Amino acid sequence: MKAKVLFLILLSFTSIVAGAEQVSDSLRLDLELDNFLYYKSDSDFDGSKRLYQPQGNSEGILGTYMNSKLTLNITSDVLIFYEVELGTNIWSKNNPDIVDPISEDIFVLKHRQIYGSAEFLENKLRVRSGYMRITDPTGLFVNHWIGAFQFGFDVHSTKNFILFAQLPDFNYEGFTASTNNFANDRWLFALSSSFSLTDRGVVTVGWYSYYDDAFIKRSNLIHAPVLSYVYSDNSFKVILDGVFQFGVMQNASIGGNDVRELSYGLNLNISEKIWGLNLVLNGLYLSPDDKYISNTYNGGFYYSGKNRSSTIMLSEDELRDQYNNIDERLSIVDGPFYVMRAGLFLLDVKAEFPALGVFIPSLVLGTAFVSNRENTNDSSFVGVEADVFLKLNISHGWDVTGVIGVLFPGKAASSYINMYDINSVDTQYLGQIHINYRY
Repeated sequence: MKAKVLFLILLSFTSIVAGAEQVSDSLRLDLELDNFLYYKSDSDFDGSKRLYQPQGNSEGILGTYMNSKLTLNITSDVLIFYEVELGTNIWSKNNPDIVDPISEDIFVLKHRQIYGSAEFLENKLRVRSGYMRITDPTGLFVNHWIGAFQFGFDVHSTKNFILFAQLPDFNYEGFTASTNNFANDRWLFALSSSFSLTDRGVVTVGWYSYYDDAFIKRSNLIHAPVLSYVYSDNSFKVILDGVFQFGVMQNASIGGNDVRELSYGLNLNISEKIWGLNLVLNGLYLSPDDKYISNTYNGGFYYSGKNRSSTIMLSEDELRDQYNNIDERLSIVDGPFYVMRAGLFLLDVKAEFPALGVFIPSLVLGTAFVSNRENTNDSSFVGVEADVFLKLNISHGWDVTGVIGVLFPGKAASSYINMYDINSVDTQYLGQIHINYRY
């Protein structure tokens, strides 16, 4: 509790200092505060009344969260970065009057990133260490907040980095060095290089290796070559992402044999400004496993849960993640990843009309299928989603966004998500209002 009080005092102090002209070059504070209403007609696709469910089938939240980013430029080439998130605090649960630090209804506080960064030799070499958000060039495989050390270096016209990271796991670790060790941990190693292919095209290639030894005598080693190509030409942009995964999970099959892993993921994103519209087309494909679980082969893609899709029910809601998107719920959780045994094919288009100035309406249409229907009750159709966004930029410091969405589910989704009747495919409705403040 004392740590949280000290943090709030520090945050108040830095917000005052950040406004002072004499230190504005060395200290930067970015704040985002969002108060929102979230409503969904049902948590699954079976609207029938339960035997005992006094709270009903719907989901509803009134909540608040604040994201704060503090950058302290010690010199022109050395900085300390700190990102902290207060919330999501739910009005009906989290109580600001609570003083018990282990109470279930105390305010939620997440320390997202805290790292130091330095550049030297005319910015050709870079070092960054601490807790940070690490993403592979595609974001499909690695997209996590973890402790890491990253060393960057420029060779001719290429930008390169070597990364070493450790991911948290469920095994016991104490508060001191004498109660910690490097056994049964999760590790990430990476090498990446980015260079210009043409005047408007940039290629990033990398190699990511993930080693999970959290389960005794069931270690998992995954290698993942990745490729991302970005082409930009004024109002036209194309992003092509590809990830190939292969490895071995020891002693993980039913018979105690090793499991051979072989999977891949592809994402194509095309955006263009035309006829006064901002159009974005996105396609995602994740490979499936075969129909036999826990055999000696796994073809399911190890997925971060994040992609470039504009959908907010079939994939993550970027307005505020509620951790209930369909793609993650179609998976099996393995450590920090979602293993897509059924696979996924997600296609969506977004049309945004910014010509009205402060009022920006947009429409999102998306549909999804699984890649292997044998893992979803012999049905491949996941669903069709339609969303209308109405955004009002009232001033530079704040805006209001309203969302109305509808999802027409298929039996592939209901077979994973429904609690009782896996064949029920009742329509799901969504409504949101966000009042967002920025500094």
